[in-house]
Amino acid sequence: MLSKLFVLSQYVTPQLMVSRFAGRLADHDSNPALKNRVIKWFIGRYGVNMSEAAESDPTAYPSFNAFLPAPSSPVYAPLPKARKLWSARLMVPSVNWVR
Repeated sequence: MLSKLFVLSQYVTPQLMVSRFAGRLADHDSNPALKNRVIKWFIGRYGVNMSEAAESDPTAYPSFNAFLPAPSSPVYAPLPKARKLWSARLMVPSVNWVR
């Protein structure tokens, strides 16, 4: 029953207004206590390994938006780009299963 109410609330909620509010809140840097709380919740909820980040202290980020694209430490730097590989599509004959 609770999940049905949640889904119903998605239909009546003005999505654009909620999205803009969340974006402003994520970019807002004047309330560090709220920002730190949201970042710590996000780390716990999604299992972010902060030892892989260039800045492992979650309170060092000025806003939540600054935390999300946080660069990784040089140890975990991305691999260099490989040359483009081409693959062929697998051609499977169609089968008519209708009798």
